[in-house]
Amino acid sequence: MYLLIVTKLRMVIRMTIEIQEKKVLLPYQQERIQPILKEINLKKIQFKHFITINYKKRCDDWTQVVRDNSRLRRFLRKYYKADLKMISFIEKHTKPSKEGVPHYFYGSYHRHILLTSIPSSESQKRKHSLEKIIRDNVHSVSPRITGLDRGDVWEIEGLLTYCTKQIGKFGQSISDVIDTKNSDVDLTDHIHQTKYKEARYQYSYI
Repeated sequence: MYLLIVTKLRMVIRMTIEIQEKKVLLPYQQERIQPILKEINLKKIQFKHFITINYKKRCDDWTQVVRDNSRLRRFLRKYYKADLKMISFIEKHTKPSKEGVPHYFYGSYHRHILLTSIPSSESQKRKHSLEKIIRDNVHSVSPRITGLDRGDVWEIEGLLTYCTKQIGKFGQSISDVIDTKNSDVDLTDHIHQTKYKEARYQYSYI
């Protein structure tokens, strides 16, 4: 029964990402992600991996998630000996009950991460074992199969829309949803000048 639930959860995650990638974005969604896209294009960053990380136990401390993102970032750069680029998103579990996700996690945090390719000089075996490397070395990842999911990035706009969908919800601003400390995009000016128009996006949750 457990394996069936886990399998369905992984299918839901991948189907959700696929739908977001293929969907035609609405004007407010395009406007929401435009500053991030501008930074990505300006710095010519090509993201390869989309990673979702869940905790084993509830994590209600936003600052703890930021610290865990910092540890993950340092570890990956040290392990691969490369200046890997990433964008880290912090998201809340928002449904009291959801298939595969216990009620216990409602309101607590999980993470989404966009990561560039690992160095081409590394062996193909290392590339394929990225998920295992994270699981074996990052304590903040749940050991269960639902603790980590990795997929390839095919359409960046859809993923950015998916990862920023909670901006303006639950009193969260862009700096709450995007871990700017552990992201290789500079949104400082945009945050200071407009505060990302949180009120405008209060009904933009998908």
